[in-house]
Amino acid sequence: MNGLECPQCGAARIVKNGHAHTGKQRYLCRICTHQFTLH
Repeated sequence: MNGLECPQCGAARIVKNGHAHTGKQRYLCRICTHQFTLH
């Protein structure tokens, strides 16, 4: 998805997963289930 990679495992299977309390988009790695936001 849009060239994003998981910072934990490097997989490219990333999906949107709601928003953080700061309003930033939260993403979820479908491989390792790590959740992250872009800074």
